[in-house]
Amino acid sequence: MIIGVGHDICDQRRIARLVARFGDRFTKRIYSGAEQAELALRQNRSAYLAGRFAAKEAVYKHFQRPIRRVCAGDTLRHCHHLLERQC
Repeated sequence: MIIGVGHDICDQRRIARLVARFGDRFTKRIYSGAEQAELALRQNRSAYLAGRFAAKEAVYKHFQRPIRRVCAGDTLRHCHHLLERQC
C-alpha cells in the first residue's frame, strides 16, 4: 500500500554555507567516502552535495524507523547504502 509519494529539494546556497563554515567536518560527517571521491571530480560541488543531501533526506524520511534501528547515530551518512541499492 502506498501511503504517500513525495520528493525533497535542498537549496545549494544552504549547503555551500555549511561547507564554507564547517569544511571537511561537514562532508565527512554526512557523505560517504565514495560520495566524497565523486565530489572531487565535480565542477559544481554545491549542486552535487545538495542533490545527494536531498536524496538522503528522502530515503531517511521514507525508512525513518528502520534506519534508526540499523544506523543509530550517523543516519544520513549511511543512507548512501540504501541509495546505491535503489539505483
